[in-house]
Amino acid sequence: MCEEEKDGIVCLWEGYYGDIRLQTFDIFSNKVIKRVSLGFDHSLFISQEAEVFALGSNSHCQLGLNGLTKTSITTPQILEIFNGKEITEVACGKQYSAAVSSSGDVFTWGDSTKDQCGLGRSEIISNPEQVTFRLTEDKCKHGIPMPEEKILIRQVACGETHTLAISCRGELWVWGSGMGLGLGEQTTSPVPERVEDLLEYNVLDVSCGLSHSIALVEKQGAIGTPKKMSSDMRFHKYYPPTCAKCNQEIYSYIETNDLCIISDEHTCCKKPDNKAPITRSESLKNESLSNSAPCLTKETDSSSAYESSQLTSESTEPSEINSSNGITGGKSQSCSNINKPFVSSQEPEEKHTTDLKTGENQSQNGQIVNLTTKDEVIQTSQSEEKSACETKAADSSCPTNSVAECDNKLKPRLTNDAIQATLDNNMESEANGNTIPNTANSEEFQEHSKENNSVQKIVDSSDNSETPVKNSVDSKGDLADDADCNNSHSSQPSTTVSMENIVQKSHILDEDEAREFLAKQLCNREDSDTDLGCQHPIKSRLENLLISVPETSVAVVQQVTDLTHRAISTFRSSVGSMADSFGFVSGQGIELDGLSKSSSIDSNLQSDTDSPNLSRRDSVFTYDTSVSEDLWRRRSGSTDDILLSERSDSHSSLRALWRRSKRLEKDRQTHKKDEKSVSQCSSIEPLPYFETEVWCWGKNSKGQLGLGDGIERDRPRCVKTLNSKNCTKVVAGSQHSLALTAYSQVFSWGFNAYGQLGHTESPSVPSPVKFVANCLVWDIAAGDNHSLFLTDSGGFHPDVYYSGKQPSENQFSSVTKTGKPMVLNTLRKTGWIRSLQAGGISCGCLVGKSSSGQTATAFELALSERNFYSKLNKIATKFLSPLKTSMFLCAMESSYYKSVFTAHIDAFLDLTNKIGENCVQLTRLIRGNEDITHSRMFQKSKELIEYFKNYSLRFGDMLAINGFEHCTKIGNSYFEKIQNVFTEILDESTSEKMNYASILQRILQYPLHRPNEYGHMINKLSMGYPSDSEMRSLLNSISIKWDTLKMSSTEEHNIADKTRLFWESSSQKLVDTLRTPERRLLYDTKQNPLTQASAGRFFVHNFHLFNDIFVHIHGSAINEFPLETVWVDTSSESEQTQDSLQIITPEETFVLTVTSSASKTEWLIKLNSAINNCYRPRKSTSTSGCSQVEMNRFNPPLVRQAQHKFTKHSTFKDAVYNGAWMKGKLHGFGEMKWPDGRRYIGKFKNGLQHGNGKYIVPKSDSEEIYEGCWKEGKMNGLGSVMYPSGDRYQGYFKDGQKFGHGVLRQGKHMSSVASVYIGEWMADKRNGYGVLDDVLRGEKYMGMWQDDQKHGGGIVVTLDGMYFEGNFVQGKLSGFGLMLTDDDSCYEGEFSGITQLNGKGTLRLPNGDSLEGHFTGSWNVGIKVNATFHKNLPPETVKKADLTYGIHSKTYGTLSVPADRKWEDIFSHCKSMLGYNGEGKADPAKAWQAVAVMISSGKKSLSDQDYNCSLSKIRLMSCTLDELEKIPPYSEGKMTVEYYHKIASYLSKAFDTKFHPIGKLIDGLVEVFRAAYIGIGAHPRLLLHAVQEIKSYVKKVYRVIRILFPDLPSSSKPVRIYSCNRVPPAEDSELKSEQDFMVSDNPDESEVVTPARLLHPLLLPKIYPPLFDLYALYNDKEDEKYWERVWKLNRQGDMALMAYLGIDQKFWLIEDKIFQGNRQKLSEIRDQCYAAAVDMLQQISTAFSPCEKLAVIQRTFLEITKVYPVLAVQVTLDEDYIWCMDDLFPIFQYVVVRSKIRHLGAEIHLIDDLMEQHLEYGELGIMFTTLKACYFQIQHEKMPG
Repeated sequence: MCEEEKDGIVCLWEGYYGDIRLQTFDIFSNKVIKRVSLGFDHSLFISQEAEVFALGSNSHCQLGLNGLTKTSITTPQILEIFNGKEITEVACGKQYSAAVSSSGDVFTWGDSTKDQCGLGRSEIISNPEQVTFRLTEDKCKHGIPMPEEKILIRQVACGETHTLAISCRGELWVWGSGMGLGLGEQTTSPVPERVEDLLEYNVLDVSCGLSHSIALVEKQGAIGTPKKMSSDMRFHKYYPPTCAKCNQEIYSYIETNDLCIISDEHTCCKKPDNKAPITRSESLKNESLSNSAPCLTKETDSSSAYESSQLTSESTEPSEINSSNGITGGKSQSCSNINKPFVSSQEPEEKHTTDLKTGENQSQNGQIVNLTTKDEVIQTSQSEEKSACETKAADSSCPTNSVAECDNKLKPRLTNDAIQATLDNNMESEANGNTIPNTANSEEFQEHSKENNSVQKIVDSSDNSETPVKNSVDSKGDLADDADCNNSHSSQPSTTVSMENIVQKSHILDEDEAREFLAKQLCNREDSDTDLGCQHPIKSRLENLLISVPETSVAVVQQVTDLTHRAISTFRSSVGSMADSFGFVSGQGIELDGLSKSSSIDSNLQSDTDSPNLSRRDSVFTYDTSVSEDLWRRRSGSTDDILLSERSDSHSSLRALWRRSKRLEKDRQTHKKDEKSVSQCSSIEPLPYFETEVWCWGKNSKGQLGLGDGIERDRPRCVKTLNSKNCTKVVAGSQHSLALTAYSQVFSWGFNAYGQLGHTESPSVPSPVKFVANCLVWDIAAGDNHSLFLTDSGGFHPDVYYSGKQPSENQFSSVTKTGKPMVLNTLRKTGWIRSLQAGGISCGCLVGKSSSGQTATAFELALSERNFYSKLNKIATKFLSPLKTSMFLCAMESSYYKSVFTAHIDAFLDLTNKIGENCVQLTRLIRGNEDITHSRMFQKSKELIEYFKNYSLRFGDMLAINGFEHCTKIGNSYFEKIQNVFTEILDESTSEKMNYASILQRILQYPLHRPNEYGHMINKLSMGYPSDSEMRSLLNSISIKWDTLKMSSTEEHNIADKTRLFWESSSQKLVDTLRTPERRLLYDTKQNPLTQASAGRFFVHNFHLFNDIFVHIHGSAINEFPLETVWVDTSSESEQTQDSLQIITPEETFVLTVTSSASKTEWLIKLNSAINNCYRPRKSTSTSGCSQVEMNRFNPPLVRQAQHKFTKHSTFKDAVYNGAWMKGKLHGFGEMKWPDGRRYIGKFKNGLQHGNGKYIVPKSDSEEIYEGCWKEGKMNGLGSVMYPSGDRYQGYFKDGQKFGHGVLRQGKHMSSVASVYIGEWMADKRNGYGVLDDVLRGEKYMGMWQDDQKHGGGIVVTLDGMYFEGNFVQGKLSGFGLMLTDDDSCYEGEFSGITQLNGKGTLRLPNGDSLEGHFTGSWNVGIKVNATFHKNLPPETVKKADLTYGIHSKTYGTLSVPADRKWEDIFSHCKSMLGYNGEGKADPAKAWQAVAVMISSGKKSLSDQDYNCSLSKIRLMSCTLDELEKIPPYSEGKMTVEYYHKIASYLSKAFDTKFHPIGKLIDGLVEVFRAAYIGIGAHPRLLLHAVQEIKSYVKKVYRVIRILFPDLPSSSKPVRIYSCNRVPPAEDSELKSEQDFMVSDNPDESEVVTPARLLHPLLLPKIYPPLFDLYALYNDKEDEKYWERVWKLNRQGDMALMAYLGIDQKFWLIEDKIFQGNRQKLSEIRDQCYAAAVDMLQQISTAFSPCEKLAVIQRTFLEITKVYPVLAVQVTLDEDYIWCMDDLFPIFQYVVVRSKIRHLGAEIHLIDDLMEQHLEYGELGIMFTTLKACYFQIQHEKMPG
């Protein structure tokens, strides 16, 4: 290395007098020294390669050289014991030494007779040994026992008998003896102890004297500086705080259905072997380290020196961390490679050298498993997995595998599914909708699962490509790519039972014989049955269909997702929120995209615009936090004036600078970075601590504590004198102390016998050290009796000043000393002095030599920054701070002058503090021999530029309003008193009278010269880097930003001065009306005439363009037009004048004419530029403001965000609008507020409300809220109204009125007007079919409405069991009708109201007698009868065809609204969504396009988290939408079995989501069905109507589905379809008879389909509860009778019951030896025979559709026939045995009894009602008939005694 290019040169010397002999060392000739520490008689050095060298006396082994026999050495020798340990800090005590490694370990050696080495041994320590740090307390802040934790140390200081150390958390640790410990009465500490008095402070720096200590700490409550983290909590930038002891989160989040709980209760988790798990905070750079005082960084590494130690801080075994986390190599392993001679007092040596395999085994066998993704850590336990597997194995639904097999299956699934789900949540957008890719094959997965049987540990390293996560899939049944989403939340039609396959099973009985037998059984029972309606059966759905969900637990994935996002996810309310609770969807005539919730009320008011400049997340509603940026943009509107005139000069043009900056930025992005440049750019020095305090303790005989007395202190005490001095460094000599402030001032106190304090006094409080003028001190050092000061004295190189004793070898010579600092001229020749060191009588410095100029430029930059800050600080402390609190400013009138002036002063003070921080940081980097480009001035240049930009704006405000003149005029007397301050600040004196306004302006303008200097010096600094380097590109870019800022500031101030002149020449009225501090004049008619086209010749019109408004003045009228709502159109309506401009405003449009085309161009450019600068989106504004140059080249956007108050508009008069505009009209999202309190929040189009919106009308004590879709200013489509009374309407609107389907809820449950109406509306009135549930009166009306009254056919049911059916007129039941009572009385005749009989009729009594005649009166009060009595007819004369559901009335069900006429609006809405208006043939392509639009809208709503539901549910919904987004084949022209199954699979998903038109339709039908048949509607007489309605649903829904799938059979009759592999017979389309469907030559290749077969499994589960309630109510009496008999029969044993039922003994299934045994024991056998068949039949209650229930019955018969092998052993049976019905029926009856089905009659009734006719034939129909026969047999057979 050339000597002229050498850095890190060590120079040592003694004294100040005469020729100073500088001592250098040849061993350092090729090394760069980074750190030097000088003791009393020995020294330590650290090189750039982290080598440690020792020099001097070794009398007490303080050099640490093992085996050194000499008592001293004169040449530095390396301490090889530290090789590989990366020592970063060293400290020399009087006769001992200490060192700190990058991993936070402390090593001490030398004299420890006073325990100053902290090793617990009072002896000489010959070799460096590691110091152990342990906390004394065993509980954390939360009272929980905590594990042992390793303390990381970053700095150490040594005295005579005591040592201080600062941990990385800012805690102070001490050991040794003496009062310098600060432990109170305890004066001895053999091992390190924490100083509790400073526990709440962030300790930044420490220094030791002989017997006193001094510490620099962060001031508590300081603003703008990073805080020390608490000893019990760690704070992170992006994550919740964690406990400092156990690294777990302090706060817990618990979410329930209706509330969330956030708790700070915390339990410190103990870790196995006291090793902390690696958490997400350890995968990032520890913010506590970056927030603490500056720590050393390696020059060869861009990260902090503590970054590698952070991993080892959590575990003492680096190899274990490397093996478990995937971290290989790196410096984190250095701690495990310590040499053998080194002895650790903290842990045995073997713990540091753990084999890699050991770490792997521990990671596999340990209980704590970390699944770490980018943002989270999921911890689980293997024991929990095993428990889950055991539970699964024990479950009856789980395959009967061993626990071991289940464990082997579960573990790989858990690993891959959980990891993939987590990665999907964190690293994929939910809006993408892509399925999870499979990146590994099953063979690899199986091989991996054999090697590792535990859950994988995955840690996100710095390079994601090194740790890929594979989504392996098990070949034995793991989830497929899409099966995960398909099967986890919906049952597939493919899993339902195929009725065709069931029917085609082998016959188990003779059909003819069975029919004959059943006919005999039912014949006798039907004759004696009075209620003929009880013959019907029922149905339910198979619950075990859910078993078809894949074995992998979806809950695992959901739990991972919930835990990841639970505490950070928020959900927004939206305009269309009520659509979620609505079963029906979009309004008639409303666009499909209007259905989405993307335009929520509080979604940052995003507007609908195609302009690329208007992604309005940053609209006027969400102002940018940077106020200065907005103001800068608004006030620099006429920058183009300079640009147009200076295009030729590329160096002085803002546009040229902007282009150059863009080019450099592009080059930087595409430039290939080398490691060194990347390292330099990525390392950012943390902010320095600016607000600090100094604390001292120890002996104080010489006043060295600075507390103003000589009293010793055994605990730290604050030096109050230095509280406001912003100290940045403290040092301690033997008995004196020094402190350096941020503004380069030094304070000294203590022993001063030799003048070491720099003055002649001996103060016991800090006193400033005086230097020559403009001498700025930036480093200090203190020895035994001397002090050193590194200064900037105006010379080219820094100067070193010496103060104190001159050492002499002759002890009897006269003492030489200096009482004031003296410059050491000899040192100027050494080079660029970076730092000073002192100890004992020695002095030292680190010097750099460079001929390239880069070092000189760095020193020049730091020097100029210190000078700049010194001047700013002088202005702030001597002038502005007193001015701010002066009576003059406090008494100043409260006008904008005072606010602007105060803001200007505050901006100056803020800038001063920022410059101070920057100055301290640059100085610290130079002292530490670090690259200054690591400072925030370069890496975060935007921050400093923003401060200057803000200050420039404040200065422009003062200039524009002539604030300097105004303030000095008012405060003239105050400024006269401080003339000497002006003289001192300006460094000039004059005898003339001062112009205070000019002086004030000059002083406050001083900071604005600095940007130009920054640009020059940074550009000069860049020259020292290669031309193609990344750093040079970065520096050039920053230099351009500063140059641009200077030019922009100058132009801004010129505009402000021009504005000041305009106000001075204007009338007072104009000034009072328009002048504001932020307003700037850009252009006016004086510069370029502009006239109004329609103006009279005698009227004068003046136009003035400001940066925010366009002003029109005619006469005394002044019209202001905010530029945000001004549009300029060059195409005038008048073709006569080409030189015209059309100005468009929200309420006025006028045409302006100009004198020439050039004049028009000038005005057009000015107007467009001003509008752009006024409006431009804030996100497009760059740091330097250059982007406005580019923006001014284009026309302003047509769509904008702005605020306007209407004054003339008929509808919006006096209202204030804030939102989106387009060419003068409201267009997009916005908010309108009226003075009377009305508000509209939503979308506009062409000046009117259009789209989703909310309209709020205040009432006396509440609000009326209209929310939903709007069209042309009125509500149209889906919406809701909330009335002040609490009533709520949800439904459709047209032209502002209720129109279509809707729900009106009035009152509350117990109020006097409580009712719910759901049905059709027209013109705000109920019109059409609807259901009214009158809670108060206990009535429900289901029928037609007209003009808000019941009118037409309808039904009324009451809570007391009454049923009315007939025609309603004007709200009254009128004419012929039907009444049924709860006691089965039936009246058919004339009515004049509910219960009001009036006219001819027939009354049938419950016993069958009847009265026919004339009836009048109320049924509830009494009636008059004039009728003929008829005796009950014999049962055989009553025909079953004449009865419906057992009702002796032919009119029952015929007077009400037919089912096909109900809810027509819901179906029409769905069809309109699919693009079909009901006329002609539907277009499937158009329908599928509409489906795609709606699904995309739904996915966007889910990605925006507009739905208030769990994240797991959102994920499943998103997965479903991903599947539905794939359009299935819909027009193949031929229906096959495979095609049919694809359709069924698609529909199963569509039925389960609200984001599909079919799903919305089903939700609507479910809602109206529940509204009609729940509550009062749960009336047994309504069962007929419910069944008819379900059949109507099936028919209508099938028609809608055929719009999407036109290949489905159009006929409602059964149709046989065939597999694609078989050619169907030509004649086989619709067979002639139903029996033909039971015969098929190959049942596996064909299938019978009907609409009910397709829709029953999908529709019935959703409406099953209210439907089955009706069946249960209807069959209640029969089921009660049946249940009573079943209960009695089940008290019998198996043998007794089978004997009673007449089962042949050969079918009893009791072995011979048991049969011949004890009779009493045989009688105790219960529920043993035919148990499988009993279990199977019980599943009929868990099935939903008739097909599924029939399948249960069929499988029950199959279970009975499975006893054939057993019977063949016991009795002689033929191989082709056909069951006889005489044998089979009793057995089946036994199974029915043992099944104990509570509502078997209701089940049979449901099956009978909804079963398709073609299923009644064949074996399946016989089986169902057998079940009915058993039901009736049990009811009526004589019970055993």
